[in-house]
Amino acid sequence: MNNRIAAGLVLGLLNVLAACDAVGPFGRACTDELRPSLRIAVSDSATAEPLTGHGVRVVTTTRTFVDTLAVDQAGVAALGKERSGRYRVQVDAPGYHTWVREGINVTRDECHVITVDVKARLQSQ
Repeated sequence: MNNRIAAGLVLGLLNVLAACDAVGPFGRACTDELRPSLRIAVSDSATAEPLTGHGVRVVTTTRTFVDTLAVDQAGVAALGKERSGRYRVQVDAPGYHTWVREGINVTRDECHVITVDVKARLQSQ
């Protein structure tokens, strides 16, 4: 095998490992991606259908931070700030009781937060 081809294969493999957030011989190769701290799936508790559209409001709170999020077409809101901490999540939607969950702990490793998936199943009024 040609040295140039072998070097290209080795460099390609190293790029793949770095992109996968792998641990190599020199420690963790962190990626540049921003990972969400929380991913909140909002649905109707009786039908399991995602709740989307106007009026669905997700508010995330820590001791020093408050953010209001919109849900996407799948009924998911993502807080993508790479912010660890202890969260309170409140979800409001027209025709539903307010849903609240406290004490959601988001931690981090050497590179990123460890995303916490939350399922908010709202009960109709």
